[in-house]
Amino acid sequence: CDGDAIVMLASSGVHTNGLTLCRAIADRTPEGYLEKVSDGRTFGQALLDASVIYVKFIQACQQQNLHLNYAVHMTGHGWRKLMRLADPFVYRVETPGPVPPVFDYLMQAGPIELREAYATFNMGAGFAVYVKPADADRCVQLADQTGYTAWRAGTVRRVGARKAVEIVPLGITFDAETLQV
Repeated sequence: CDGDAIVMLASSGVHTNGLTLCRAIADRTPEGYLEKVSDGRTFGQALLDASVIYVKFIQACQQQNLHLNYAVHMTGHGWRKLMRLADPFVYRVETPGPVPPVFDYLMQAGPIELREAYATFNMGAGFAVYVKPADADRCVQLADQTGYTAWRAGTVRRVGARKAVEIVPLGITFDAETLQV
C-alpha cells in the first residue's frame, strides 16, 4: 500500500455508526426527529437514508482487472477506519469531500466538535480503496460508471513505524492508539 492513492466513495447517510448518539441528540432537541436539517428534510428523514452498498463498484473493479490493494467500509470509528490495516502507514487525506447536511446538523445540535464528528461518523465518505496512483483516475471512473460518486482523496505512505490518519485541510490527525478495534 506504500505510495497508493486513496479513492473515496460518497455516502449521504449516517450508515449504522453513531446511531446511538443520533438518538440521544433527538431526545435532547425540542422537536426531536422532526427538527429540520438544512436540506429541508427532518432529522428523522435524514437518518432513514439507506446505507450504500458498494458491491457494484467492487464487481466492476474485478471485471476490469483493476487491483484494489485494500478496501474499507467507513462505519464505526469514522475516518479512523482508514488505518485498519495492521501495517504502519500514514493515510494523508488532502480532499475530504463534501459533508452532507445531516452531519452539519449533528455537529450543531450535539454539539459535536469537528474532530469527534470525523472520529465517529463517515461524514459523507462511506467507502475507501487504496490503489496504485496510475489506477486512481480509472478507479474513480469505474465508481462513476456504476452509480457512485468518488474522488481521489489522498495518499498512503510508510513513515517509519508511524500509523495515523491526517485530514490535512481540517487540521485533524488520528494516531494509531485512537483506533481500538
